[in-house]
Amino acid sequence: MRTWRTWTVVIIFLFIALNFVYWKAYPCNDPRFCNVEADSTVAGNTNGHHDETAPLPPPPMQPPSTLGNPSSFPEQHLDKHVPVDPQPLVNPNTHYPDTHKKSSQDLDTIAPTSDKTTYRLKGNEGVKYASTGELWQFGIINTKPDVLVVSNTNYADVNNHYQREFKIYTLMKWILRVHRRDPERTVPLVMVDAGSNHGLFSLVAGASGAHTIAFEPQTHLRISYSLKKNLKISVINMAGRLNQLSQRLRVLPFAVLDSFKKLAMEKVEINDGGIGGLSYDNPNALITTQTIRLDTLPAYDRLFPETKATEKALKISTSRKNDKTILEPEDMGIEYADAIEKAVGTENAELKESLLFRQPIHFLKIDVEGFEVPALRSAAKLFENQLVENTILEFGPPSRWDVTVEGASKMKQKDILAKTMKDAKDILHRAIDEWKLDINLLPAEGWDKTVRWMLEHGVDESEGNPSRNKVVRKVNAWKFDNLPEDNDEFEKELKSQNNLVTEFIRLPSELVDAYLDDSQSIGEMYLWFTKQNTKSPVLQKVT
Repeated sequence: MRTWRTWTVVIIFLFIALNFVYWKAYPCNDPRFCNVEADSTVAGNTNGHHDETAPLPPPPMQPPSTLGNPSSFPEQHLDKHVPVDPQPLVNPNTHYPDTHKKSSQDLDTIAPTSDKTTYRLKGNEGVKYASTGELWQFGIINTKPDVLVVSNTNYADVNNHYQREFKIYTLMKWILRVHRRDPERTVPLVMVDAGSNHGLFSLVAGASGAHTIAFEPQTHLRISYSLKKNLKISVINMAGRLNQLSQRLRVLPFAVLDSFKKLAMEKVEINDGGIGGLSYDNPNALITTQTIRLDTLPAYDRLFPETKATEKALKISTSRKNDKTILEPEDMGIEYADAIEKAVGTENAELKESLLFRQPIHFLKIDVEGFEVPALRSAAKLFENQLVENTILEFGPPSRWDVTVEGASKMKQKDILAKTMKDAKDILHRAIDEWKLDINLLPAEGWDKTVRWMLEHGVDESEGNPSRNKVVRKVNAWKFDNLPEDNDEFEKELKSQNNLVTEFIRLPSELVDAYLDDSQSIGEMYLWFTKQNTKSPVLQKVT
């Protein structure tokens, strides 16, 4: 009896359990008996849970549209944008009524941007307009005074360059400040930048008050405006305008060499032209340029004519704007343009002195990718006339000079080195003996090795003072006049550095040859040439 009851209970329990399982699995679609839940996969819910919110009832049926099929409206079809070069290949003639005097100016002066800044180097295609989406970079460099630079996506390289050569910039600014405040100076404050590249040295010099003359043969950095050649303005000019320096910045389309030639440029495609240089052995180069000597720089009035009468007398086009930064040879006067053109390929070419720059240059910087020795030699007449107050020259290692030897590809390496080393020694001894210059070494890649080298060769300038450095000297800023302080960025920067401008090492004349012999292992250095026995305040506080 007990067994029958037990089985009855078991059967009832199984019946209830099976019904529960069955109805649990059975899909219920009737909202009268159960909640209808949206399928999580249909609703886009992929987390495995159902949305417990009941769906909204379907909207009422809309009456059929009387407008027909929307696809029948042509206005709804938008043509895809096809980018093209909108810049004209020739300059337009822009007309304004005579009543609008302010608007009648040349638009190249009013609107210096637009298509005039969009030329760039396109690999093997040469110089072309930039395409949609290509990036330019505008950035501040904290050069004190700070300047805005323009770059073809290489702003970081320009900024790193400044950080690497910070001491050189500080020295330049100190030199220009001393000469700018000199009450006895009767000529313009001038800086010459041989090898301008992006123009940062030129911009900082201009912002420091100097009239700056820059050499930059790379056309994608210095595209000049010319009706004759249909070229446009580019990187350096744009930066000059952004920093409001156009009135005292001139960029010349030449490379610097000790002779007049037409040469190719190579490596112009690397880092936005950061290491572009001259080449004797590249007949298929994208860029070619004319070289001139530094001592054939055009006269100041040809670069910065102050009056229309001066322009007329020098046969400079009177249509040239006084803020035209990028110059072509004809912008410096027909006589000068003809003279340098005729000098090409002529040995020992001589130009009329009346055409040439013959007044003080307060700061000369030479950085021309291995051609520094010929470039220094090309300034001979400027140095002979004691016209250059301070010169900074990137120097070595000697392997950089191989490119200066014409026909080097057919020579043995030892013969190339022998020639370049002889040229370097000759020009440094000439600087000391004929031009009466002292040579100093400035901080650069080879600084530590130079200090060690000097100690090994017995250099000791401590004068018996055990607390004084035997090799390294320091240029210090000081209040050299009775004028009020400028209280500007640079002055504050100097105070934050305890008025330290830069460290330097004197290169004794008797050690020039030995130092050059070891310069390959020492590495890159900067040479600073100053006048012997100078009384300039620049060097009156040396410790």
